[in-house]
Amino acid sequence: MSQLPETNDSTRVITADGQEWVSATASVHHPVGLCQRPCKILAELTSRFSGDIFFEKDGEKVNAKDYMWIMMLAAGPGSEITVHASGPGAQQMVEQVISQLSRDFVY
Repeated sequence: MSQLPETNDSTRVITADGQEWVSATASVHHPVGLCQRPCKILAELTSRFSGDIFFEKDGEKVNAKDYMWIMMLAAGPGSEITVHASGPGAQQMVEQVISQLSRDFVY
């Protein structure tokens, strides 16, 4: 796995091994945080992405395609989550995830 870029805002970074990563940060808006239902919604969304995608909270990075890993972040309301994605359509996937985190996970 490539080293993920560090970011506080939306960025596009090319790592030393030539892999391009798109990253952005958003606050969790759901009133109880990332409990089981929001985690499953995020995992269903990210599993459609063919590239690599990770969520980061307080320096801990997890695979964003598995809802159990997302739950392990223990992200409560207002928690800052950084989304890192690499591969075809990474910018669009990051935008979709950031949009979902900023809402109440309503379809």
